[in-house]
Amino acid sequence: MFGFSPGDLIRTIRLKHAAELLIKSNLTVSEVCYQSGFNNRSYFYREFKKTYNTTPKEFQLRNKHISDT
Repeated sequence: MFGFSPGDLIRTIRLKHAAELLIKSNLTVSEVCYQSGFNNRSYFYREFKKTYNTTPKEFQLRNKHISDT
């Protein structure tokens, strides 16, 4: 019906949550990975990069100023 599987939906929600944590918290990328429900860091990095076209660390560094304003 929607064109994606339940697993895809869950992964998308987890990645969005991870992106919010990277911006709004002082957690490390590894901590964000586990806090957002990923048990495998390499899978998290790969899927994050596919979704946001950047690594989690680069994303955090580029967007950290948003939470400081």
